Amino acid sequence: MSRKRTILFALALLILSSLACNAFGGSEPGAGELPPPPTLETNTAVATESTPADTAPTATAVVDLATAVPGGGDAVITTKVDLNIRSGPGVQYDRASFLLQGESARVLGVDPATGWFKIECPGRTIDATECWVSGGEQYVTPSNTDGAPVAAVPPTPTPEPLPLTVGDMVIGGSNALLVYVSDDGLWGVGLDLSQNPPVPGEPAQLAAGMGVSAPHIAPDGGRVAYLISTGEAGALHVAASNGEDEQTLIASADLTIQSEGDTANLAVLVQDFQWLADGQTIGFNTVVVNLVGPGAFSQEDWWTVSLGTDTPPDSPDGAGGGAFALFGDTLIFGKADSIERGQIGSPDREALIAFDSINTASEYIYYPQPQWTAVGSAAYVAIPDVEPFAPDAGGALWRIPVDGPAEELGQWQGNLLFSPVVWSPDGSKLAFVDVAGDTSSLVIADGDGQNRFTVDSNPRLTFYGWSPDGSRFLYRTQTAVIIGRPGGAQTILPIAAGQEIAGGWWVTDEALVTAVGSVGAWELRVYNLAGEGTAVATINNDFVQVDVWTP
Repeated sequence: MSRKRTILFALALLILSSLACNAFGGSEPGAGELPPPPTLETNTAVATESTPADTAPTATAVVDLATAVPGGGDAVITTKVDLNIRSGPGVQYDRASFLLQGESARVLGVDPATGWFKIECPGRTIDATECWVSGGEQYVTPSNTDGAPVAAVPPTPTPEPLPLTVGDMVIGGSNALLVYVSDDGLWGVGLDLSQNPPVPGEPAQLAAGMGVSAPHIAPDGGRVAYLISTGEAGALHVAASNGEDEQTLIASADLTIQSEGDTANLAVLVQDFQWLADGQTIGFNTVVVNLVGPGAFSQEDWWTVSLGTDTPPDSPDGAGGGAFALFGDTLIFGKADSIERGQIGSPDREALIAFDSINTASEYIYYPQPQWTAVGSAAYVAIPDVEPFAPDAGGALWRIPVDGPAEELGQWQGNLLFSPVVWSPDGSKLAFVDVAGDTSSLVIADGDGQNRFTVDSNPRLTFYGWSPDGSRFLYRTQTAVIIGRPGGAQTILPIAAGQEIAGGWWVTDEALVTAVGSVGAWELRVYNLAGEGTAVATINNDFVQVDVWTP
């Protein structure tokens, strides 16, 4: 392939990445970065339960507690935040369902050792009638629970450890996996989360070759999917997280260009992709790029492909979007003029929000990117005004439940075309970088856009993401990476003179990774919240792409 075409292909990938921002999560990512990884849940007596889970059942009913009113005779709990509920008293047990903020549940018993309550499961729960919820005062308000009986505790599950060794570290237990792209392929390194800050292991190459991009770790941590350029096209690959069993899942030749006319100089590529909860299937959409000149357009499609089979990709009805967000079995699609909802395995699409196509002052089409909450109770999306370059431009903020109509939360002022709104994992807060001339301002507000205040202003400012528990956020200025918290003190990670900053990613609520240095010579470093850090690896690449999995 000619150098011109190589450059065009690389640029196309960057353009496509910018269309596929998935903002809920620790890796979080800004435009073009990765979907959220699973989030570490610390096994303590009272554990944070407003963190992402690997899967979520579709909500089918709201909890009916007409006879279990706080203050009445029944023992009940009422949630203060959206909350995971589980099959036993602790985060080591399987996730059963969730409760929304303000919902109540009848208490059946309590485990004095952990403070968790045994409750009646909400109606949306599948295959269970009794569940457990954390009794932490930051999560629930109990009523009439003093006389709750001691409940029998189910046997502690013993999940099989990942049989994977990356470098010199076994992944699983207290060890996380970080993968990154360098100029010679895909690399991985273990992070010992029992240390503060986490201690990295020895990096190991997982896949060799140039043109690797967009690594996505599977929900169980056992595999990594990634894109790689192959000649004048592209392919979706997957390998075990220790670098074994590499295979090509999708190549451009497997996909169809849904365009009439001359397609000789066009190629179809995977645009954005995400693992399904089973860890065996990947969902994706596609884009068509011009190999001899500028131009790219999304096909607004949706496909799935499974590992270990010769079955071709499946596209129910071909209907999808230029952007999508998946949680459990529920899909939210961002299209050129609408937001739609669908279910895995069904061709039906439900129109939720209609809007006029956004003027991008170019040939590219703007697709709003939905963002799921951490427990999958709802998705959020910001839709710019038709003319986003107007002086008073702004857009509408929307909340989309797992079923039922979308709810408009309010209006937001600012150019949403270039700067996405990023909601916290529970949807209670949002962040936005407001660009005005040569100055960027980081703005934090409530999830509905109210109580807006400016955290920082700087000629160069980038928001990297919320911590998994939503208590902190990470952003950069020209000279520092900063850990902030709404209404609280900041921790500044200073950067040496002459160094640039290429990215920041949350690993857990207590740890994060940054990339500093210069183009072609980046250093990944892991930090704790006090700003203490250590080097992880070096990256000889122009751009830094990272994904993180935690046990």
